[in-house]
Amino acid sequence: MTKHKKTTKQTQVSRQGAVGHQLERTEEIDDSSLLPEAEEIERLSNIDPDIMNWLKARAEKEQDFRHTYNTERVRVFDSTRKGEFWLNFFGLSFAYTFLLLIAGLSFLLICKGEIITGSIFSGGFVIAIIGILITRNTNKPKDQ
Repeated sequence: MTKHKKTTKQTQVSRQGAVGHQLERTEEIDDSSLLPEAEEIERLSNIDPDIMNWLKARAEKEQDFRHTYNTERVRVFDSTRKGEFWLNFFGLSFAYTFLLLIAGLSFLLICKGEIITGSIFSGGFVIAIIGILITRNTNKPKDQ
């Protein structure tokens, strides 16, 4: 049956003159065996002779549940991955379309004789894109 193991570890941490405690708790559950140990089955069969059929039925139900649960987890993961793909696809498509519109507008302004306005417009847009890319690359999460 299920085996539980709990451990607790406490450490004293000091940094820059400050002292604190770090507490780590770990709980390990091993439920790989669907049937009880042989001694327990023998003891239970003395109480109820039909216990083996009941245990087999419960083990089959548990195994079916685990397979269903695992299949559902894979389906949810796959659905999430597909959703992220389409979100990225549409985001990049929108950004590329917006880039083309800004470039076209700048070109139109320059062709109409508004050289300074068109240059400032396109230059500001390029600086904004560079700023976004630099900010995005430097603000990575701490856990990576």
